[in-house]
Amino acid sequence: MAGSKRAATAVVSSRAGRLVVVLTMLVVVPAVIGTLVAGPSAGAALPVGVVVSVLCSMTYGRRAALGCVPLLVVAGFLAALTAGTWPWVVVIGVVAGIAGWAVPSGRSGPLAVITLIVITVPGQPDVESAVVFAGFLGLGAALGLALAARMHAPEEVERPRRGGRPLVYMAVSGVAVAIGGALGVALGWERAYWVPLTIVVLGQVERAEVPGRAGARLLGTMVGVVIVVPLVAAVVPAGALSVLGVVVMLVALSIDPSPYWRFVALLTAGVVLLLTPASGGGIDGIALERFWATVLGVAIISAAVALVGAFER
Repeated sequence: MAGSKRAATAVVSSRAGRLVVVLTMLVVVPAVIGTLVAGPSAGAALPVGVVVSVLCSMTYGRRAALGCVPLLVVAGFLAALTAGTWPWVVVIGVVAGIAGWAVPSGRSGPLAVITLIVITVPGQPDVESAVVFAGFLGLGAALGLALAARMHAPEEVERPRRGGRPLVYMAVSGVAVAIGGALGVALGWERAYWVPLTIVVLGQVERAEVPGRAGARLLGTMVGVVIVVPLVAAVVPAGALSVLGVVVMLVALSIDPSPYWRFVALLTAGVVLLLTPASGGGIDGIALERFWATVLGVAIISAAVALVGAFER
């Protein structure tokens, strides 16, 4: 028994070590270089472009990743300029609709990644900063493609067709994500992107698997914000919450992601702890916002799945 525990600990430590190295090379180094070259906007955009290209190239093939770069740059510019506003709702709805169109053909994977990025890009104060952000997003994507080629990423990956009507998926996906963004904006949440983010993440599994995955996400979020976060906040000094949040997120990403609810619980706790020091609402406000964003996201994706199912009969 002791031997198996030591082996499991060694595996987690090894995964965590590799994850730290990868994050340093793909995120930290590009962020520092971008910031030194052109300021905070470039520092935020460059690592995002690198990570998106490498991830999409390794998972879906370099050709698919290359084809998504123009959308990433254009939509990234528009989202950075409008983040958290009503025009942003339109932008994320359109991008989600484009991704939805590709679902039946099995080519939606990289477009879904682009949608996630567009939903979560940091807002920029003016057009010039948004242009810099989009430019370095494209530069990062180009660097990521070159790096992926060096890592022997496949040129193309065959994805099975899922079937269905492209127009139905486009309309339902776009409207669902737009409604999620609109609710976040209307409620005045600092992180209006949490609702549409939940919708897109849950939409990446097969339609029949969505209810189970949605229930597990809701359970994990409840465990994270109701049990883990209060216990940690009670014993950890406020100044150390961000550091602890990073540690908890690394643990979540390093262990086996099943059961899914446990992964979500750890990731939720890590995100809430990480964001607390920079938020004016305190840890309770962030935890509550995260919980209700998940509830709304689960409700919307459940309705969207039911709607698609009705059209596909």
